[in-house]
Amino acid sequence: MKTDNPDIIDRIYDETLNLIFSYGAKGWTMDTVCQKSGIAKDTLYRIINNKEELIKNALLKELGRHDEKMKDLLLQNKDFFHTLKDSTALLSDFLEKISLDKLGQIFLQYPRMETAITNGMDDYYLNFANFLEEGKKSGLLKENVDTKLLINFIHSCIMQILKKPEIYNATKDTESLLNYFIEGIKA
Repeated sequence: MKTDNPDIIDRIYDETLNLIFSYGAKGWTMDTVCQKSGIAKDTLYRIINNKEELIKNALLKELGRHDEKMKDLLLQNKDFFHTLKDSTALLSDFLEKISLDKLGQIFLQYPRMETAITNGMDDYYLNFANFLEEGKKSGLLKENVDTKLLINFIHSCIMQILKKPEIYNATKDTESLLNYFIEGIKA
């Protein structure tokens, strides 16, 4: 079986995501991924070195899918504030899908995962900062809004929410947080 076949790689990552969403990092093995994706173990290990790498790549692939949806949303020529509200809903839906208790478990078991996810979100936040900057230039946002600082602050808050699912409701609290920011930066 070819190890550079995108269909096989997609199948592996999709099955891994299903396992992550169901069980987190525990409760499944690389053998489980092989069974679910219908590939041989040696094929999997020619593609992926270990479970941590597999989880990281699967999560980054899902993050990439979300990033594409957000890019498409931000590029639409809709009302600026309507687009901001839609982006808040899109992010909340994404966080709900990920199952925060499972993600928190992954961050605890694989501490380097948080850094990989954070680095994987760089383009996402840059696109959002550019969108906010356009709103600022159009006079829709306050002149003194530092969009990069705002994005960094939002990112820090969201990561805190992700790490403590026992305290926060990711969907509701993230949406509330973003709505507070939207109201606070309007011109």
